[in-house]
Amino acid sequence: MVRFIGRVLPLLLVGVLCGALPAQAAESAKGPEWVKKCGKVADGKEVCVVRQFVMDEQQHRPLLLAQFGYTGPKDKPRLIMSVPLGVLLTTGISISIDKKKPLTAPFEVCTPEGCLSFIDMDEPALEHFLKGKVMTVRFMAAPGRPLELPVHLQGLAAALKGTKTE
Repeated sequence: MVRFIGRVLPLLLVGVLCGALPAQAAESAKGPEWVKKCGKVADGKEVCVVRQFVMDEQQHRPLLLAQFGYTGPKDKPRLIMSVPLGVLLTTGISISIDKKKPLTAPFEVCTPEGCLSFIDMDEPALEHFLKGKVMTVRFMAAPGRPLELPVHLQGLAAALKGTKTE
């Protein structure tokens, strides 16, 4: 139980800091943008992430929130994916960059705002995202309806600059 709380509590703080799924999405003429969001967490430390929403254009609601930041253990890079409630939890979430071999991660916790998956990485792993064009995110919406959503990676490297605390 302590291991779970120790791993998830800081992650939830970042989720609270960055807002829930129903927040507004920023978009330019080129498509979705990475938006930087900073705030202080419980220990007084300022934490910054960059985030991008994928919206359901017909219903005007967010389907996915992707957040990158140096919020992992020892301030390593972390990707936090948030999806609406009602997804099939047992299949987890799958991501692939530019249609390469997918990585599957479990949903670790659900809050009233949505279900979260955390992917901790090292700098070389982050480089794959920074050099990629599109991250494809797959998960199962209830009842068993697969969703495949594109997250555009253009601008991610520039947006992440200045988010790492020294």
